[in-house]
Amino acid sequence: MSKANPNIAKPNTSKAQLLLHCAFCFFIWKKLKFMPNQFDRITINPNIMNGQACIRGMRLTVRRVINGLALYPNRADFLKEYPELEEDDVIQALEFAAYYLDDRLMLLVAA
Repeated sequence: MSKANPNIAKPNTSKAQLLLHCAFCFFIWKKLKFMPNQFDRITINPNIMNGQACIRGMRLTVRRVINGLALYPNRADFLKEYPELEEDDVIQALEFAAYYLDDRLMLLVAA
């Protein structure tokens, strides 16, 4: 086997991850820009949580809400844990996540 050339710089994964995150945030912002009424409780601001989709401008991301719903089997318990959230915030976070999931078919080939 040949050894890797030490003179070639290895890609910086943190920069690649940051670039991917920025591209995704821009994609979401661009889609939200054309649908302001559909997700009126979801905000994207580069100065809040690095531009991640948040609930009503709070430092509470849509991702955290979705993760919280997965952890708490009872929604009432979840809302007790996050008293600043309203039921409509949770519903819109779920709708937002569902809207941005990529719906595509994957063909599986038998080995």
